[in-house]
Amino acid sequence: MATHDIHVPRVPHERFRGKSQTGVRGESILSFDWTVGQIVAALEKLNLTDNTLIIITSDNGGSLETNGPDHINSGTVETNNGHPYNGVLRGGKYSPFEGGTRVPFIVRWSGRVPVGASDALICQIDMLATFAAITGQPLADDDAPDSENMLPVLLGGEQGREFLVQSGRAFRMGHWKLLPPNTVNQQGNRSWLFHLGNDLSERHNVADEYPEIVTKMAAELQRIRNTPRTRP
Repeated sequence: MATHDIHVPRVPHERFRGKSQTGVRGESILSFDWTVGQIVAALEKLNLTDNTLIIITSDNGGSLETNGPDHINSGTVETNNGHPYNGVLRGGKYSPFEGGTRVPFIVRWSGRVPVGASDALICQIDMLATFAAITGQPLADDDAPDSENMLPVLLGGEQGREFLVQSGRAFRMGHWKLLPPNTVNQQGNRSWLFHLGNDLSERHNVADEYPEIVTKMAAELQRIRNTPRTRP
């Protein structure tokens, strides 16, 4: 189900107006939460919970900007009332940092998906191959070749993607994240390397400490860019 919340322009129903301490953004989240609750309640009433895979995810990159068509009625720093709209994540929309690329991904499938968090690396595009695996539908080699079957991960496995190119610029391998030179406004056009397991906020560039990781990841990224993608 594609909801209008939380994207712009934000127009929460009047029943949620003034009910949040974070202005129109918070009101939209209240509206979205209510909508999800109605869906879950309907599935339970119809005894479909055990047969239904529920995934809650969203668009990438929070923003408090107010200029331009992408930010109509987005809310402002003032109306957000000190709430960190991207939590601890650095950057926002259009940024290669986690605040511009990482998205929420909450899964519920009673009796099949275990309760608890996972560190497995996945991408929204992987849902095509995953849903095909669930329904037993074969995919041709040229059907979204970047999509990988993540059903084993959803069922409790921890082995996700080997790598992920984020926004065509940042590169993930496990907990390591590489921002090649000229990816952002980097001083001296140097590579930036972060270990997201230890530094989710991407505040500490450890490229000088792990030059071998930088070299390895840069070479792998170049190989990926030069190699036509085929289905795994």
